[in-house]
Amino acid sequence: MFEIRHGIEVYYENKKEKRNIVFFPENIYKYYDTGGMLFEAITDEATFLITTKLETMIHDYPGYADPLTIESVTDGFKWLYGTVQDEERPVVTELFRSGFTEVIKSVLTQCEHEDNVSFENIGAFMERCYTEYFDNLKALSAFFDALAADAIGTADDFQQDVANTFKRSTEDFYTLYKRKCSVRKGNGNVSVETHQITNYLQLLVVEYYRLKKEGKAVKICANCGRYFIPKNRSDSIYCDAPAPQNPTRTCKEIGSQVKRAEERHNNPGVREHHNKMSSLGMAKKRAKDKGDDDLLSGYERLLRAELKRFEKTLTDNTQVNSEEKK
Repeated sequence: MFEIRHGIEVYYENKKEKRNIVFFPENIYKYYDTGGMLFEAITDEATFLITTKLETMIHDYPGYADPLTIESVTDGFKWLYGTVQDEERPVVTELFRSGFTEVIKSVLTQCEHEDNVSFENIGAFMERCYTEYFDNLKALSAFFDALAADAIGTADDFQQDVANTFKRSTEDFYTLYKRKCSVRKGNGNVSVETHQITNYLQLLVVEYYRLKKEGKAVKICANCGRYFIPKNRSDSIYCDAPAPQNPTRTCKEIGSQVKRAEERHNNPGVREHHNKMSSLGMAKKRAKDKGDDDLLSGYERLLRAELKRFEKTLTDNTQVNSEEKK
């Protein structure tokens, strides 16, 4: 008989240390920081496992040509169960198993109630399940990208609509997920409240509102474009990963420098301002070293004037751009 998988159970607290305990089948558990389960699920390795490898294993299934029966569905799922897995990514593995189970149940229901849905063999059936499963992953990706872009203010009109749709349709869950799970003791026993997660969309909802409870959000690094969660300042726009321009330093360390360098390269006005400020700054230092107070004061006035001029230029350009958008 086809085996029903139940996903993972999550117990979470509101402490600063490890916030989530994830319980897997066979009495296995693992600690995750808030957002950690989600970031396990979006790695390149995880994406390969539940897309490319999954599709390959379906095509390589020895019983691909067998007729469609409950027994062949059970055997096919056991094949995928044993081959599409990663011990280093237990959340991904279990959510694949439970999520694909949900898709199998959905397609089997379609076979029972729709006359035009039939399959010549188990292979064709599993390919149809893969198509629906992959569509679910694409929906998750769209929500995830939109929320990350919305968090840093770069969402386009489509992404903004997607982000708003997600927030409107899931906002009632915030009351549930912002509080810690309860612990009950009695008669020498301890029971804990957990929340079941069976697919990736549920995982996104849980992680999104747990992050919101902590005043955090998934963002897109303004330097390297990778996803990250700010550890300290919620307004951070650069991640702590090695910068592509210099792997010995992080994006947080050199991101603003890289941005200014790009602005100088691409914007003649910014380049002119940078050159003037550098020239005046060096002249000011020479005057200070010589002890010429009059000359030092003169360069300080020139520096202030240049800053004022540049700020006015930026303000004027912002107003022009705003009017053009209108």
